[in-house]
Amino acid sequence: MLARSHLVVAACAYAGAVQSGLLQGGTGAIVACLLGGLAPDIDHPSSRFGRWLPLTSGVVTGITGHRGATHSLVAVAAVLGFGYWLTTQSTLPLPWVLGFTVGWASHLLADGLTYGGVPWLWPLRRRYGLGLMRTGGAGEAVFTTLALMGFGAWAWGRFAPWLSSGLPPGLRHLLA
Repeated sequence: MLARSHLVVAACAYAGAVQSGLLQGGTGAIVACLLGGLAPDIDHPSSRFGRWLPLTSGVVTGITGHRGATHSLVAVAAVLGFGYWLTTQSTLPLPWVLGFTVGWASHLLADGLTYGGVPWLWPLRRRYGLGLMRTGGAGEAVFTTLALMGFGAWAWGRFAPWLSSGLPPGLRHLLA
């Protein structure tokens, strides 16, 4: 999937994590989730993360290739474990670590919908994918649009009452 699609999927994963009680809402957590949604593509020099951190991307790509170790359950566990350790050694808030991990996992789930799949069981090289869409294709655009609409509906339901509370009574019914 493309970066914009991963951002939408990460936002949806954030919404689901907040609704389920797995994650506390907040600006730091959603920013971490969005960054986590892009981070697994550090293994591709042309990706958003690859362009932000070209040296790191070059090293990771050279070792694992694209959709290698960073697209596996091992990576999700490592991100969560390292992040948790960082919270014990610093003032890094746990919701930020959980948000980043949720974003990372959402990236893998989204790539698992494509024909390319992901190597869930890395270091085993077999990739698993549902083959529902091609990266950058029409199927991805439709999926991303529907996901964005779902996130918008969730956000509207969550924040509309708060937004409308400061409006004159005659206008409140338009937002409720």
